[in-house]
Amino acid sequence: TLIVFNVSNQPFIMKKLLTILTFIICFNLFGQQKNGYIGISYGVALPLSELKDAGLETGTALNLINAGFRFSKYLGLTVNWGAEAFEVDTELNDYSGFGFISVGPIISLPGNNVSFDIKPQLATVYGEDRFIDGSKIKYEDGSGFVMGGSLNIKLGRSIGMSVNGDYLSVSKFKTAKATGLPSFELDEFENNLDSFMVTLGFQYLFWQLSIKRNDFLYFRH
Repeated sequence: TLIVFNVSNQPFIMKKLLTILTFIICFNLFGQQKNGYIGISYGVALPLSELKDAGLETGTALNLINAGFRFSKYLGLTVNWGAEAFEVDTELNDYSGFGFISVGPIISLPGNNVSFDIKPQLATVYGEDRFIDGSKIKYEDGSGFVMGGSLNIKLGRSIGMSVNGDYLSVSKFKTAKATGLPSFELDEFENNLDSFMVTLGFQYLFWQLSIKRNDFLYFRH
């Protein structure tokens, strides 16, 4: 199983993610009939175009944080932190992987205990190539987008599951750093680095907020 999160700017990434989540939760307090979920999902990652041509093979995908906050029946906001890793069919590489934080709107198509969410997102991306001799190259300050879709199924009062499809396209990494060498700047990609992730996950449907009863806030599942 290949999933890699040991990138050099991990503290910065976590700080950025927590800032985004805190902002969204605080914003979500100023209204009525809000609801949200937070979950985790795991599945397969499929290399496309340039990545497939470079010898990357089908790998694994993990979303450690898959959060959604609905401001109305049809609209909301999503935040995701995930990664994908691939074995490489070459004599030198051991694996290649990408991690990402993505934020964007939710366009929800609701049903009876089922909904389908369309989630276009902008992404901050980081990457890593590890070689058989133990050396590695880390890629930082990347940018791209995620086009995602989720089928959400409510299983109980506070538990749900999701089937997710996410297309990740990386357009640029600003810098790279090889083992034992200083960072260096990278040129623009001639073509985007594309992949597709299919994951199955579980969600905690954490609250619905109402503003009633003597203007006190109270939470109910």
